[in-house]
Amino acid sequence: MFQTIIYDKAKYHYEGDFPQELPMEQAFVHTGMFLGWVIDNNLFKEITDNGYTCEDIYRMGG
Repeated sequence: MFQTIIYDKAKYHYEGDFPQELPMEQAFVHTGMFLGWVIDNNLFKEITDNGYTCEDIYRMGG
């Protein structure tokens, strides 16, 4: 049985020391950049558990 391990969540950054005018969605940006790096460097499993390929996920970000 696999256990889910969470290293980071956007909500961890919602109340950080950031400019007030930044939208809350900016808390997700670093995760998207990391996922893009993972895909660009072929450090992924081709088919994810939700049925999307990594290329599908990459296109969603851009």
